[in-house]
Amino acid sequence: MPAWHPRADVRAPIEIGSQVRGEVVGRSIRFTKRYLTSSPNPIDYSGTIAEDANSMSGNWRIGWLYSGKWEAHRSNQDLMADLKNRLEQKVPTTANTP
Repeated sequence: MPAWHPRADVRAPIEIGSQVRGEVVGRSIRFTKRYLTSSPNPIDYSGTIAEDANSMSGNWRIGWLYSGKWEAHRSNQDLMADLKNRLEQKVPTTANTP
């Protein structure tokens, strides 16, 4: 677990017309994604960041009807160092999705 900041709030507008809000507490992550133009239903994500901080996985849910598993992997970048730098600079954290 990172000793430098056990909790970080994330609020990130995404270029494709969606908004992500959530938090990281230790290795646990929770966030909600809302598409601003295509769907009124938010997608809730919860999961765990891997010990090496290069991947995370968990479950997603849209209301009570739809749910599944998700995972994300960092490619040749140090996720924790990047987050630490952004927090120190107080620069908004952004996320891009395909």
